[in-house]
Amino acid sequence: MLEAVWSRKKIGLIIGISQLAFIIIFGFLVDYGWDGSPASKRTSSASHSEVSKVVVVLPGKNASSMALQTVDHPVPVTTSKFPVETYYAMFQDVHVMVFVGFGFLMTFLRKYGYSSVGFNFLLAAYVLQWSTLMRGFLRLSENDYRIKLDIVSLINSDFTAATILISFGVVLGKLSMSQYLIMVLFETVFVTINEWICYEMFFIKDVGGTVAIHLFGAFFGLALARTIHQKKWSHDDFNKLKFGSHYNDLLSLIGTLFLWMFWPSFNAALATDDGRYRAVFNTYFAITASCLSAFMTSSFLSHGKFSLVSIGTIDKNTKINTDTDTDTDTDTDTDTEHRHRHS
Repeated sequence: MLEAVWSRKKIGLIIGISQLAFIIIFGFLVDYGWDGSPASKRTSSASHSEVSKVVVVLPGKNASSMALQTVDHPVPVTTSKFPVETYYAMFQDVHVMVFVGFGFLMTFLRKYGYSSVGFNFLLAAYVLQWSTLMRGFLRLSENDYRIKLDIVSLINSDFTAATILISFGVVLGKLSMSQYLIMVLFETVFVTINEWICYEMFFIKDVGGTVAIHLFGAFFGLALARTIHQKKWSHDDFNKLKFGSHYNDLLSLIGTLFLWMFWPSFNAALATDDGRYRAVFNTYFAITASCLSAFMTSSFLSHGKFSLVSIGTIDKNTKINTDTDTDTDTDTDTDTEHRHRHS
């Protein structure tokens, strides 16, 4: 009896228990960061991350006796660390990519049109909460054992969701809903640890997430697919699911268009200062070139015709993500980027 109830209700129970756990953890550990706190509370709750170093000149009896000293200078309470007018537009663009772009991109399988969009919606929403907590756990000691929220932490959560959804696309149609939730639960932990290794240990420059997002998501999905592979899955059985109708291809191409349009925002969301402009400019022309290359390749492979499936597959540009904000004539300051990605 209990086994039958569990088989019918386990999805709802897993989601409900997870959400209850999130609510409890958020209630005990999560707090608004500098930007979300009222000005009256910023001075009393400011940590070392809200203090800047300023060099002052100490006067002496004469010019030769003057000395330099570095002192802590608190950030003015009216100053925003990450102004919403600077980050929110690109944050919302990335949000659309995660929920609309990836959602419709996954509709290429014949029998998984509705479920791909629905599962994408559910898994992404799950990851947004879980990844926020995971990043906060790694930095509890730096924030007085509190998880601080700001607009950059929301963007980072969207990036983690994008990583998970890349893996989700690899094993689409091969797992049950409960297995997808288990995959998301563990992969989010691995994604967070991988980002910490990449950015904190090796200090890699990866503002667009080629290594931490695209490569990790793809290889994790491939490893998972190889792990769960069953010999009884024949090519004929899979081909019955793989080849969709024209409507599947059209919806998948719509998802590609959403990803294509907002890709400059994805690459520039965490870039800083003039690097943000370079990220937009470089990505803008890179994706237009990739579009032409996709149509050219499709024409060659399809004997003069255009294939929506091949265009949707080819028309992506990941290489530009790594050094999209780099100026080849000058050295860029990566310290600010690292702080933004992990604040």
